[in-house]
Amino acid sequence: MYQTGEGFVPDELVEGAPVFVVGQNPGEDEEEQGRPFVGKTGQVMINKYFPIAGLIRGENVSIGNAIRCRWQKSNVLPSGKTLQRAMDHCYNAYYQVPVGTELIV
Repeated sequence: MYQTGEGFVPDELVEGAPVFVVGQNPGEDEEEQGRPFVGKTGQVMINKYFPIAGLIRGENVSIGNAIRCRWQKSNVLPSGKTLQRAMDHCYNAYYQVPVGTELIV
């Protein structure tokens, strides 16, 4: 899937945001909406943990995933060389750190 770009979920980058939170990979909800952190786990992060750190989506935190495509319609990651190829693809093709980022989590 990462080779074709099907199900690609881009990062939401905020220039000047001091923090960039990187999740594992998008799930079904993220793939459908084309936005990171909109599914169940992402909503817990946004609604419970971000406020503790003073982070506000779209204002002072960038968010994204290490792998930007949902893996074979499941959340089970590949391993070995397949995982390395997927990570290399996402990093080389799409990974950007906004200016002003001081911490990647």
